[in-house]
Amino acid sequence: MRLKQLREANGMSQYRLAKISGVNQPNISKMEANGNRGSANGDTLRKLAVALGCSIEDILDPIPQEMVKTG
Repeated sequence: MRLKQLREANGMSQYRLAKISGVNQPNISKMEANGNRGSANGDTLRKLAVALGCSIEDILDPIPQEMVKTG
């Protein structure tokens, strides 16, 4: 999931994304931390996509391995 990367590329904090999208900040944090859509339903993903100006598929695309930070 690329939610964090898309949010940061748009210069938004989790709080700002929550305000714009109507998705609560703890859910955004949980989705970013888990790295998968987890319990996010289609409506949640749609709200986030609209707020970020992208498609749901953009959010759900896996992060390329070369972008993953390792310990």
